[in-house]
Amino acid sequence: EIVFVGMLSGEEKETALYSGDLLVQASDSESFGMSVAEAMGQGIPVLLTTRVGLADIVRDEQAGLVVTKTIEDIAGGIKKLLSDAHIRRKIGDNGRRAAEKYFFQET
Repeated sequence: EIVFVGMLSGEEKETALYSGDLLVQASDSESFGMSVAEAMGQGIPVLLTTRVGLADIVRDEQAGLVVTKTIEDIAGGIKKLLSDAHIRRKIGDNGRRAAEKYFFQET
């Protein structure tokens, strides 16, 4: 089941994020991608388009799939992730490590 939730915050956002199998951010322009970083920090696999600011980190750290913003690429990426639990686990683990490396450093 695919759910388009729109803007969420607080407990509603946490519930949606933690209950999903993956997070998809298909954006034309996103300077950073906070929801992507949050998902990565929780080991949730991510799929994002090339215009999301975290695309390079996600690609370099093998922490998700980065696709062009076409229906074919987005649908293909979703299908690939949903059909293979092993890939989802590996990407989720890589995402958690990348989030710790880039976003959650101790000061």
